[in-house]
Amino acid sequence: MTKKDKNMKRQKRNELRAAGFKPVPLSDWWVNGAGETYNQRTGRISRPRFIKTNGGGFCIEKAVLWMFAGIPPRGGQITYIDGNKENKTVENLKYTSAVTLPHETVNRENLCHGNTLFFQH
Repeated sequence: MTKKDKNMKRQKRNELRAAGFKPVPLSDWWVNGAGETYNQRTGRISRPRFIKTNGGGFCIEKAVLWMFAGIPPRGGQITYIDGNKENKTVENLKYTSAVTLPHETVNRENLCHGNTLFFQH
């Protein structure tokens, strides 16, 4: 790689940071807080559903939470707080478990009943 190429890459990284993008570790991707991505290989900004990394990959929503909320990718579902799946801003995303129940509905009686039903079937 020539010195000119290195300078161009450095300039592009500075432009991306100034535009609010952060690099996703182990990948050629950058992501901003609105869920837009920049691919270093293609040089394009896009909104893919999934990004690949050297160790596998994950959905854009998990990358946004990782880069802007400091929550690394993990198991669990992503919930859209406002219900709009197109709104991939960090303020609209959160991890939830696969099954969520309001805490006031879980008590000794219905917990035991649920366990009994589970083991009977």
